[in-house]
Amino acid sequence: MKNNFLKLYHKRAFLSNTSFDAVLIGITWHSYFCIQTGAELKIIHLMIIGLSIWLGYMSDRLFDVEKLPIETLWTRRHLFAKRNKGSLWILWALLLVVNIGMSIAYLEAKQLFIGLQLTAFVLLYTLCNQYLFKKRFPKEFFVALLYAYGVFYLIEPNITNKELYLFASVCLLNCLLISKKEASIDRVNEMRSIGSYLSDSVMQLVLLLFSIIYFLLNPAPNIYLSISLSLLVITVYQERIDTERYRALIESIYFSYPVLFLLF
Repeated sequence: MKNNFLKLYHKRAFLSNTSFDAVLIGITWHSYFCIQTGAELKIIHLMIIGLSIWLGYMSDRLFDVEKLPIETLWTRRHLFAKRNKGSLWILWALLLVVNIGMSIAYLEAKQLFIGLQLTAFVLLYTLCNQYLFKKRFPKEFFVALLYAYGVFYLIEPNITNKELYLFASVCLLNCLLISKKEASIDRVNEMRSIGSYLSDSVMQLVLLLFSIIYFLLNPAPNIYLSISLSLLVITVYQERIDTERYRALIESIYFSYPVLFLLF
């Protein structure tokens, strides 16, 4: 039993350290929305979206660790990036070339144009977050919206704005909860996230408010309401959960719920 737990723990750590957790969640939600809307689910689209998410997440993390001494980087994923930054930048450059090549070869002109727009917004976000407003930038809002749009933009027929905003809102809850849990680490690195300004009671009130909104929009059981209520339960017990397990637990919710709603 102990050996099985350790194996699971190391697999979870690998996914978080390498940003593959964000990739898996992204392609899972893309698949969910394609099936829900009757859009064609294409493997090449999953590959392009997955690579795009990885490139965005890993570059942001590598920029985070670039100017900070290793002793200040307390999260496991940032330590991994710091210790392997040379190899990761080489891999990042290679995968960027691969992703550009696949996009040119397989995407239509309209899709390429939207992809370029999304890339421009990611670059603008990186500029603001890493250089212009590094210590006081509301990155959670921008990460949530960019992530949601990245998951959606290759779905045809185009998905509704309502669905985009609903998905972005649960992505925002993810970002707020994790940034709040890691607020002490951000303070050591002289950064402040939105989550660091929220008390436990305020965060729980935010989750409750979002749950009410999701219910009013769709009184039937729905994926957004289920996620927000699950997150609310987790926050009640968050003091008993260490930072890394807390992050993994939240991400497991975002991965498992689209799968469960497709199955049942």
